[in-house]
Amino acid sequence: MKFYTVKMPEAYARIQWCRKTFGPPFQNLPREQRQWSNIRWYRCYGSLCFREESDYLLYLLRWA
Repeated sequence: MKFYTVKMPEAYARIQWCRKTFGPPFQNLPREQRQWSNIRWYRCYGSLCFREESDYLLYLLRWA
């Protein structure tokens, strides 16, 4: 499966927006909810990764 990745300046504001818009990141889900179907986005080494292209595009529209 392909993930859509984007580097992020202004990290705090962008992460807060993602939490509000897409829910908690993968890392903050309880262990029993860490299934592929529950993952919408996560933070990885200074980047944000989105499972769905539509979420990725919404992010780009908001922060581009």
